[in-house]
Amino acid sequence: MTEAPGRVHRRGGHEVAILLATRGWMLLAGLLTQALLARILAPEGRGVFAACTVFGTVFGVLFALGSDRGAQYQMMSGKQSLSRSTSVGLVINLVASLVAIIIAIPLSRSGLSFFDNTEPRALAIALVLIPVTLGGTLVDLQLAGVRSFGRLGVATILQSAVYLTGLVYLVWFRELGVEGAIVAVVIASALRAAYGAYCLFRNDGLRLTPPTRQDFRDVLTYGIAYYPARIGTQIDLQSGSLFLAAIGTRAEIGFFAAAAALTLRLFMISDSLEVAILPRIASGPGVQAELVGRSLRISGLATGVGAIALAGLAWPIVQLLLSEAFLPAVPLIWILAPGVAVYGAAKPLMSYFRGTDRAAVCSWAIWLGLIVNAAVLLGLYPRLGAAAGAWGMTAGFTVRSAYLALTYRRIAGCTFADTWCPQRADLSWVIAQIRRTR
Repeated sequence: MTEAPGRVHRRGGHEVAILLATRGWMLLAGLLTQALLARILAPEGRGVFAACTVFGTVFGVLFALGSDRGAQYQMMSGKQSLSRSTSVGLVINLVASLVAIIIAIPLSRSGLSFFDNTEPRALAIALVLIPVTLGGTLVDLQLAGVRSFGRLGVATILQSAVYLTGLVYLVWFRELGVEGAIVAVVIASALRAAYGAYCLFRNDGLRLTPPTRQDFRDVLTYGIAYYPARIGTQIDLQSGSLFLAAIGTRAEIGFFAAAAALTLRLFMISDSLEVAILPRIASGPGVQAELVGRSLRISGLATGVGAIALAGLAWPIVQLLLSEAFLPAVPLIWILAPGVAVYGAAKPLMSYFRGTDRAAVCSWAIWLGLIVNAAVLLGLYPRLGAAAGAWGMTAGFTVRSAYLALTYRRIAGCTFADTWCPQRADLSWVIAQIRRTR
């Protein structure tokens, strides 16, 4: 049943305000954690940490077949209950985790160049991230699907606070280095997932129920259609570190990971809008054009202003926050900022295509960007080193954004002027969000 437009906007405003407040805390906590990682681990240790955590968070997704997104869509569209869809996703994720760990152990000893930039004990700890990441993502998506944004915000704050505390204790006081940093990630992520599951059980009526074959079929039908995008999305924002881990040095990975960690935080606005509008898009056509257009305009403006500010202040920010040892990351920030600004303007379109059962569009967009990213990086790396990773990511973001915008225009029938040109009502909406966020 489609909600009345006024009701949707009022509720949507509170959702975005909650998400913005949460991500504001994440921004602060994230800057503190990046400072700790940079100053304690130094560029090479930061590179090892990035390679291990990228592997632990990405590898399991290869075997989950997009089941987390499939479970969320089946629940949001009313085709399955929360209990049934979550049960299906949980079973698939458990099997996927087991398969991924069994394959990862001999793979890590295969002599691939990627694993030269890791350390055996640190990588072994990072394997625990496979089930934790899969389970946590499923819980987060279900919380967002039932519009429990307040509890999702609390889970996010809990994770970042525990992670920051763990880094201070394990890495600074106990001096456990990369291994301590990865343990902190595991503990924080596990607590977030546990809290989210507790909220679903207590407040939303979640109960584990035996799923049927049809339940698995329905979840996997959507999940497999979204599977290429799911893999691409997981790789996407870590692609530079992932690619450099295969061909670069530990220091190069460290410089790029630090630059990306600062620059990609500009997606705070677009991520908040993307999460908030997805359930309402999936529930019916209602106010899709107005909702999506406003999200695109505000996301683009906010991300663009943030990118300009970060690029202008990159040198003092890196010097004060990360230390002089990371100053080679400054040019990488200058290269990444334009691509982040462009993609920030188009990123909410991913929710539109997912919510209207056009997951294949997301898959094409993600992989088109990743292919361009990899091609540019491989072509430029012999001459530019780590800067090739930044140019590749910016090129990939730009191509992906163009594809999303052109596809949306063709499907929705909206002109570029109606979609992208600022409107007077946007300012009133922004002022309302600032008040609600405060």
